[in-house]
Order: sequence, then C-alpha cells, then structure tokens
Amino acid sequence: MSTSCPKCGWQQVEGPRCARCGVNFAEYRAQMAVASAVARPGTPPPQAPSPPPRAEAPRQPAPPEGAVHAAGFWIRFVAIVIDGLCLAAAEWVLGLLIVGLLFGSPGTLAVVVGVWIFNVFLGTIYPVIFHWWWGQTLGKMAVHIKVVTVAGDSLSLGTSIIREIGYWVSLLTLCIGYLMAGLRSDKRALHDLMAGTRVEYVV
Repeated sequence: MSTSCPKCGWQQVEGPRCARCGVNFAEYRAQMAVASAVARPGTPPPQAPSPPPRAEAPRQPAPPEGAVHAAGFWIRFVAIVIDGLCLAAAEWVLGLLIVGLLFGSPGTLAVVVGVWIFNVFLGTIYPVIFHWWWGQTLGKMAVHIKVVTVAGDSLSLGTSIIREIGYWVSLLTLCIGYLMAGLRSDKRALHDLMAGTRVEYVV
C-alpha cells in the first residue's frame, strides 16, 4: 500500500524508505518521537542574553527660560557703578548712625575708622545676600541681568559666598579677573569660573 513520506511529503512511496529523499520511515518516526518527548511543549528555545544598554553621554543643561544672552563686561560694569552709588549712600548714613550709637560722640578718627569697617562689612554682605535670595543686586536689577549657576539654577548660599571671594581674587589680579568677562566668548569672569556661575540678560 502506498503512503506519504513523513519527512518530505512524497505521496507515492512504497517500502521502508522514501524513493525521493531516502529517509528510513521507522528510524525517522522514532527520532521524532524521542525529540517530542524531550522537548517541553510551549517552551521557547534558549536565547542569548541581550547586551547591556550603552550609557548615553550626559546632556548639557538647557539655559534658563527668560535668559536672552550672556551679559558682557560693560553692562556688568554699569551695574557695579549703580551698586557702588547705592552702597556709598547707605554705608555712610548707616555707618554714622551705628558709630554714634555705639560710641556716643566719637572723634573724627574713630568715625572714619568705624564707618570704613562698616562699609567693608556691608559691601561684602550685600552682594552675598542679594545674589543668594534674588540672583540680582540693585545694580543688576536696574540693567536687567541676573546671576545663575551654569545649569541655570538659583545660587545657594555657599555658591554666593564663593563668588564673593572670587571678587577679591579678581581684584588682586589687577582686575584681570573682571576683564575676562569681556575677553571670553561665554562672558564669564574669574569669579564666575570659581563659583560655577554665569550672568545672563533676563526679560
């Protein structure tokens, strides 16, 4: 009786072997039975583990919203002049009041020394507090510029203090640290580089 080959499907075969592919029917069916008994139904074949994902390069932080472009040397110089005028008026008035309250009616030398000490103290604390709380001194508010970190965030107290220390370093370098704001393409002065800050125009 003719049958079909279980391997190649040839329809007209007789005997123990297929005339087309030459397979032995009994051996082939035994091999298939063994393979079916070993393999679990529904179990997918083992796959090679996938390689770990590659680490992407960190993205550069986007500039803060509202920032137009970096503030250069001259606009920052104008802000410093405005701050200096505001401080000069406030320092002498407050300094005279404080010295008078502490020492009564002091001599001329005591007044000069006391006012000078108060001026140094106020001139140091003023930018630290204003940059920490608002990112702007009165002069920067007047010309619409603001100090932010390189990532565009507000300054912490520590960053504001480091930036103020950088002011003195810029001064001790014969003001070259200040002039860097006009020479560098990113308009960052030496104290900006020390504190990781930048000065931007804001709307």
